[in-house]
Amino acid sequence: MTAALSQEERTYKSLAYRFINEELRIASCRKAWIPEWVIALGKAEDVVSYYCHNQDLIILNIDNVNYELNYKIVKWYLMVSDEQRKEFADYVKTIRFETYVFLKHLNYVLRIRRKLNKKTEAARQ
Repeated sequence: MTAALSQEERTYKSLAYRFINEELRIASCRKAWIPEWVIALGKAEDVVSYYCHNQDLIILNIDNVNYELNYKIVKWYLMVSDEQRKEFADYVKTIRFETYVFLKHLNYVLRIRRKLNKKTEAARQ
């Protein structure tokens, strides 16, 4: 038998994520609420983050043991210049390949966001 969910948990589950940085479009999600299409690629506990394209959100797994560090990396990475990103990625590649793969995921998100911004700007003109 499962315990009853608190009001916060019911709200959280119905949203499937909670914003942690609206400006940078970063949210968090519990492991249990990671979408099926994400966990089809691996175990939920191994998910660091995923990108929800239709909402333009980077969603971090709050149950991941490195959640706080992952959030700091994402926040910093989204705010720095392309040159700083490249330098950091090159450095990380030499010491922790898993983090380098995570940064490649963020680069993919940044490319999508640039395209979305171009489309938005073109639509305004």
